[in-house]
Amino acid sequence: MLHYCNFIGDIFPLFRTAIVDTFMWLYIISLAGLFAFVMFCFFKHYREVSKRMLDTDRVRHRVKRR
Repeated sequence: MLHYCNFIGDIFPLFRTAIVDTFMWLYIISLAGLFAFVMFCFFKHYREVSKRMLDTDRVRHRVKRR
């Protein structure tokens, strides 16, 4: 019986570290996904703003030519 308890005592920390490692990796992956989503939204918005700026520049050039 004592040997069995030692066996459980040896395995339990392994399970605990495996669970902690799994949650750590899930946390890292979710943070990376969130960062990628934020960057995607930022670049999408930046592209729309740059298009708008190009359109206004074209309008300004047209006005200057007249």
